[in-house]
Amino acid sequence: MNSVITLEKVNKVYGNHHVVHNLSLRVNEGEFLTLLGPSGCGKTTTLRMIAGFEVPTDGAIYLNDQRVNEVPPYKRKVNTVFQNYELFPHLTVAANVAFGLKMKRVKRSEIKDRVAKMLSLVQLEGYGDRKPSQLSGGQKQRVAIARSLINQPKVLLLDEPLSALDLKLRKQMQFELKRLQRKLDFTFIYVTHDQEEAMTMSDRVAVMHNGNIEQIGHPRDIYERPQTRFVSDFIGESNFFSGEFDKNVDDQWLIRSKNGFFTVSANPAFETDKKFYASVRPENILLSEAPVDGFSISGTVIDNVFIGGFTRTIVRLEDNTEIKKTTYSKSGILPVDQKVYIHWSKEDAVIVDTEPLEK
Repeated sequence: MNSVITLEKVNKVYGNHHVVHNLSLRVNEGEFLTLLGPSGCGKTTTLRMIAGFEVPTDGAIYLNDQRVNEVPPYKRKVNTVFQNYELFPHLTVAANVAFGLKMKRVKRSEIKDRVAKMLSLVQLEGYGDRKPSQLSGGQKQRVAIARSLINQPKVLLLDEPLSALDLKLRKQMQFELKRLQRKLDFTFIYVTHDQEEAMTMSDRVAVMHNGNIEQIGHPRDIYERPQTRFVSDFIGESNFFSGEFDKNVDDQWLIRSKNGFFTVSANPAFETDKKFYASVRPENILLSEAPVDGFSISGTVIDNVFIGGFTRTIVRLEDNTEIKKTTYSKSGILPVDQKVYIHWSKEDAVIVDTEPLEK
């Protein structure tokens, strides 16, 4: 698969603030890649360097095979959609969409035809004569996208474009954007702090933290097999269990914690003379009224919270740690004050971190 954008050991420093650290990334042609992370992690700075609005302190950025570090934004075949749309309020919808073509002195007849096709693509037929003030937030966003796409960029950069919309409209626009991207087969690089957006739309997600990419991969892989504590905690919810290696039994590691024993699949990537941190998603937590082989962690049910289509059960362990379990059916809900034993299928626990043992 051909790479349309490549970053090689890119750094960005503002004074004493090192925002992006030695970042390398390849974005494939026709891919929907999302840069996901909390505020201040470097994702927007990375996007602005790709767009040409910021220059890397060092490292190289390539569009196809051309190094573009010093190429100004208007000469790069990339377009950016911003959070606040940046529409011209005095121009009609059609004139906003046509703006880039007029700057390129495209023939008027061709402009009219391409604008009509683009408005149809974003489902805004009949809106060409309206002003931005007459549009809803979602409609304004689609105009901004149409204006960017009409110039046929190799890459469309989207900087938190849905964050100003209400929840229902934001969810609708997520599917609209993915539909457009698939139909056009364009490369989209999307920036967001919203994990649901990233998981819903992306072919791959790059999770960023403190200027680094902590993990990159398919959304399901990142959710089910997080590689660090940060990724496990930032993507969805997770329960963390820590302890020291006790013994290996049939390729299963028995881990001794202050709340009891638990078992994880053996992982040769880690040395056993460490303190281990294992992550287990709430939907993978299992509760029983009697101990299960390989597990001895017990606690007390302190609450059952109904949340739409599922119930969240909270179990308090002996050291006051609270463990979350998600149940998607009405059956199997254990009552408050019930003593329970916690276990899981061994493949559902992922080692996400280690620390040196205290001497």
